[in-house]
Amino acid sequence: MNTATVRSVVEQPWAQNVGFEQLCAADRPSHRPTTIGRRASQGDLLTLRRFGWSVSDDTSLNGCGRRIRKGDVGTPGEILKRTVMCRRKWLCPTCGHREAVVQASKWGRELRHWSAGGGSLALLTLTQTHCADDTLSDLWDRADHGWTRLTAGSGWKRVRDTYGLSRYLRVLEVVHHHLSGWNPHVHAVLYLSNPATASQLADLKHTLATRFIDGLQERGGSAAFSGQDLRLITAGTEGAVASYCFKGTTPYCSRDGSRSPIKILADIDATGEGLPLWQEFTGTAYRRTQLSRSHGEWTR
Repeated sequence: MNTATVRSVVEQPWAQNVGFEQLCAADRPSHRPTTIGRRASQGDLLTLRRFGWSVSDDTSLNGCGRRIRKGDVGTPGEILKRTVMCRRKWLCPTCGHREAVVQASKWGRELRHWSAGGGSLALLTLTQTHCADDTLSDLWDRADHGWTRLTAGSGWKRVRDTYGLSRYLRVLEVVHHHLSGWNPHVHAVLYLSNPATASQLADLKHTLATRFIDGLQERGGSAAFSGQDLRLITAGTEGAVASYCFKGTTPYCSRDGSRSPIKILADIDATGEGLPLWQEFTGTAYRRTQLSRSHGEWTR
């Protein structure tokens, strides 16, 4: 890849607008500030978790953080305790923050390992047309189907073989803007066996975007090609890219006012406004998948 013609991810304006470089320190999301770069204390997250119990119907949230005995009464394990976590990363501020840190660290290491082995990486972002009248459920279904359509059939195998696409890591992120409504979108890291030229990357973007948009249209959605993006991940920025991809379960707000669901919860706690948004999200996110990856390795 010619890095003179394709800038690295962290140099892009959209990345800078959401505090991309600051996400290298993945333990810093806060539900109070409007940027990610400021530090959130554990106390802030615990306080927000307790507030979340009062406005969520999921009863498993209420037990998050409880300390229970590891063993039965009368056994050696009686004196030992463990902490029970709800693992509802979409809905729980502490579990969501923990999951973002763990996943960003894990995948950052894997991406660095791939780069060190001579492979290339590219970040694919896929979006759809949306407005304040669209329901989150419809948009989420369309985004999921668009990705399924993109990775299905013999056409997908031809894409992999043509461009040396070895594997992928796909993360779905949900944000909400007060003017344009919900925006579930896809971030996918593509593992390329060989360096690609700028023209090859442009051709791959067009092919993937076409397949994704076809899937959206099958579910009554639409998207503009200009809203899709594919660009090189420069060596040395893998950790920042991983943190950027997994920020969706942390309390963050971009400079344009797009908020993650946990940030919406924090704003309800602070202002009392936005409860219908949170209720729509909790009713839609149950058993939804944030992370998926390809199985096995196709080429190298």
